[in-house]
Amino acid sequence: MKVYGSTDKGLKRSMNQDTLYFSCFSQKLAYAVVCDGMGGENSGNVASQMTRDAIKRELNASIMECAVDENTASQVILQAIAKANSEVYEKSCSDTIFSGMGTTVVLALTVGNRCFIAHVGDSRAYLIGGGNIAQLTVDHSLVQYLYEKGKLTAEEMASHPDKNKITRAVGVEPTVDVDLIEVEFSEGQVLLLCSDGLTNMCSDEEILDTICTEEDSVIPLKLIQKANAGGGTDNITAALIDKR
Repeated sequence: MKVYGSTDKGLKRSMNQDTLYFSCFSQKLAYAVVCDGMGGENSGNVASQMTRDAIKRELNASIMECAVDENTASQVILQAIAKANSEVYEKSCSDTIFSGMGTTVVLALTVGNRCFIAHVGDSRAYLIGGGNIAQLTVDHSLVQYLYEKGKLTAEEMASHPDKNKITRAVGVEPTVDVDLIEVEFSEGQVLLLCSDGLTNMCSDEEILDTICTEEDSVIPLKLIQKANAGGGTDNITAALIDKR
């Protein structure tokens, strides 16, 4: 198992508010996290960094204490995100310059042949294998809500003026509702975590082609290059947990 990741501010933004972290502890245990900050240039960056750092701290402590296995993984990642949410929310209440800040998060923890994925917002997780790509997460976004209510088509979602508005974020309320997914993660498969700066610029087919044809270690950079070639209108982040 190998883990790779990269982030870029894109072509239109002056600051990168995306953050990521990834670590591989063994052939059976690894994790990756991607955050995409919101709430103004400075505060969005702060929320993203704080969330990444809190999750890193909490997960690493649990792993070092040998407290992570298939029975505890869900609880561990939910607790890590809850801790991050509390810290960001407290910071947002401490000064008006941080008021309203928040961040998306998508976090994947692999334990043996299982992968536990938690997410808030519109950063996504995909599972790639056998020549197919499957989106595992469902965006917490306004356009996704309107689509589910039958008020938008899939085509209309892509060009809607409010497509970047999210309905959940870490740090904007005292508590946060987190979606949790558990999937089988087998040899030969790849898990991709990414911010919407990638998925808004690249189709699933382009992402799949890149992952299937490029060398493992350069895939995140190649995905970023494709997103920038498509316009690079936002910060772009990609992290892979690769079992090929």
